[in-house]
Amino acid sequence: MISTQSIRLKEDYQKVLSLEESSTEEALVVYSDLISRAQDSEHFDIQIDCLIRSSRINKRHGAYYKALHQAGTALQLINLHIPNDTFRLAATYKELGAIYADGFNKSSIALNYFFKGLKCNISSLNVNFHNNIGSIYRDMGKYEESLSYLLMGCKMVKKGDEVIHCYLLENIGSIYISIDAFDKAEKTLMDAKAITHTSNEFDYIAGYIDNSLAVLYLKTNREEEAIRLIESSIERAKQRKHTSVYIESLKNKSNYALKIKDDELFIQTINEAITYTREETLSLPHIDCLKLLKDYYWKQDDFQKACIVADQIINANTTIEQTRENNSVVELLEKRESEIMVLENKNRLISRQKEELEQFAYIVAHDLKEPVRIIGSYSNLIKRRYNDKLDVQGGEFLHFILNSAEHMYSMLDDLLQYVTLKTDTQSLDPIEPNTVIKDIMYRLKDKIEETDAIVQVDEQLPPTAIRPIHFSILVENLLKNAIKFRVEGRPLKISIKAFETHEDITFSVSDNGCGIDSKYHQSIFQIFKRLDKEKYSGTGIGLSICKKIVGAYGGNIWVDSRVDEGSTFFFTISK
Repeated sequence: MISTQSIRLKEDYQKVLSLEESSTEEALVVYSDLISRAQDSEHFDIQIDCLIRSSRINKRHGAYYKALHQAGTALQLINLHIPNDTFRLAATYKELGAIYADGFNKSSIALNYFFKGLKCNISSLNVNFHNNIGSIYRDMGKYEESLSYLLMGCKMVKKGDEVIHCYLLENIGSIYISIDAFDKAEKTLMDAKAITHTSNEFDYIAGYIDNSLAVLYLKTNREEEAIRLIESSIERAKQRKHTSVYIESLKNKSNYALKIKDDELFIQTINEAITYTREETLSLPHIDCLKLLKDYYWKQDDFQKACIVADQIINANTTIEQTRENNSVVELLEKRESEIMVLENKNRLISRQKEELEQFAYIVAHDLKEPVRIIGSYSNLIKRRYNDKLDVQGGEFLHFILNSAEHMYSMLDDLLQYVTLKTDTQSLDPIEPNTVIKDIMYRLKDKIEETDAIVQVDEQLPPTAIRPIHFSILVENLLKNAIKFRVEGRPLKISIKAFETHEDITFSVSDNGCGIDSKYHQSIFQIFKRLDKEKYSGTGIGLSICKKIVGAYGGNIWVDSRVDEGSTFFFTISK
């Protein structure tokens, strides 16, 4: 029975979600109270949710150390109390990555958290992770990698994902600005801006969109349009206390002043930004603003003032280092040690249970094959010798026995393949995927010709560190599925592509077949899971084998599909 205390906690949590929209400062106070109450009563799920929400608000307010402490505490609680809750784990990874990216300029740490979150394979968060990863690559100047993740994220957007869709479009628009594709940039950003007009919940991202448009207008000599957007963004950010948007707007206003050669406006605006970031103890934004002022004085040949500002930058950097030291490095290290120990113990237990389960599955599958084979053999013998003596119903019964025995034998065969699949991935030389796919196409030649399928393969798929047999099983299973689940009367088109990042290589196998309902996008990778047993033959283990292979290489597999439009299966292999 659910206690009264549990009900009240959940009710209060739901209320504060609404409060957060109108007053984030009041929401923080309520979250703090809920965290204490949830901790006392050991309602770890609510405690973690409140920590994550508080961390997100503090990040927006620029209180990055507070945000980091709260997200770190949430991660520790998950590992200790609800380690199987992959949704909350992924949500925490998302917050930690954003904090390290926005607050501490630690791109590599941020990427690590985002990729960890993506591997949790939570469909509702995968779009966010593609946006986050794309954003990091954008800031690193890796525009091609960035666009690949952002555009893939746009393909994954569903109804109700309008907020994250705006973030994706804003990031894509800013990349187009960086590569001087101004027409594409304006169209993309205006599409995003049109979405933000539908609700107040878009206020935060609307500020970034307006600032990106302002940068575009400054670059294309449309200063009046730029300053209107900047002033509007400053006013809105002040009201909502969107700190990072406010600072970005002041910096863009300073650039506007430089563009129109208004030195007085520049000095006034940049000093306002410097004063604000200093008072709010926003160290990194403070340094960015000081650098703008130093560069201005340097270009004006006012070297004395430039040197004074340079000294201020040095002092600000020193303060950051002292602050980091004062934030209890020993305590943070102890927390990390504790998390590692918990995870190591958990991994040992999982490894032992996995070995025992595989041994049991092997024994069951191996020992059951023989009696099933005998049932099938003797049923066939009865059919050959006595078929003419059986009535219609008897013939149907025998046919059912034969089909069931054949299906059971295939299932046991596939189960043996699954549990005995060798997944040692140490010391591998890269293979040429195109060569392996050529062999697969030869083996499937009859099926491809029979269905008039058109299979297009990228000419230069990147070399990949995977055993040829594993890559062959992966692609062959996906190709067979594409052929099996085609739409009668529609010419079948299959496409195999790949792109790589510094972390992994992502392959995709697309078709224009019958598609898969979104509610099955995760369950299809479960062993023996079949969606239409009446219409299609098979054991439902092919995708489970694919998932096992991909997991052995530190990768992930997922599907993007819509009913009657086709499917795209993605899988990653770590470098």
